[in-house]
Amino acid sequence: EIPSDGKYNYTVKDWYKDPEFTQVFKLTRAVTMNMDLYPKVTATPIITSHEGLTVSILGDSISTFYASNSEINSYYGGKDQYYYPIYSSTVKTAKETWWYKAINNGKMKLGINNSWSGTEAYGTGTSAGAHDSRINTLGENGTPDIIIIFLGTNDNVNGRTVAQFKNAINTIYTKIEKKYPNAYVMCCTLGYTDFAKYYYTEQKRLDYNEAIREVSKTHKGKVIELAEVQTIDTYKLLLGDALHPNAEGMTKISERVVSTIENFIKKGITIN
Repeated sequence: EIPSDGKYNYTVKDWYKDPEFTQVFKLTRAVTMNMDLYPKVTATPIITSHEGLTVSILGDSISTFYASNSEINSYYGGKDQYYYPIYSSTVKTAKETWWYKAINNGKMKLGINNSWSGTEAYGTGTSAGAHDSRINTLGENGTPDIIIIFLGTNDNVNGRTVAQFKNAINTIYTKIEKKYPNAYVMCCTLGYTDFAKYYYTEQKRLDYNEAIREVSKTHKGKVIELAEVQTIDTYKLLLGDALHPNAEGMTKISERVVSTIENFIKKGITIN
């Protein structure tokens, strides 16, 4: 690799024997004589501001909003495919959702909010976060610069093992990297709740969060630590029911999303 100049990161793609790049030189063995070689490099822009970046979201009901009179909606508007605004007493407009607040306050642009109520990361059906159709939809409004994954609550509710969930998140990362190689992927951890119905357990939430951190590190993704926002001390103030944020919860989530994006961009990141 060639050192960065602060504007671009340069990576050597191939070495050539001539400056016209017609004769490839394969470095299959040690060079033992003096010779002139010419590197062909790729230049990847270093992003120094989040303003103007396009953000797409892959989520469940926590990230939905759909209303026929709304200027901005999540992708799915069918029966039982969205939670907000019909089931919330405090989040009644798209402007009150975490994703609208984050994108608006961060002066970014919405690509596609591909959130679907009740869906899991795990599974093979079209509703699963790991399904090709949901990954492909993320780019329908322009190739995203940032993709935020916010899934896992329904996997816990439905009793998916930690291994199943971890594999699903890994699959989502892998498919996103293949479909959107220049996108930066961020994955949200899950906040505390006292919900205890069906198969949901607190231990599994903690284990899911560790899986999110491990998989994100493997794929060089960034973790948005919502587990530090919605805690055992704050969850009653932030939730409208046992699982879904109220208006205050949406604000707190949006603030953490924006601060996380700002922190890694301040360091001068290269979109994958």
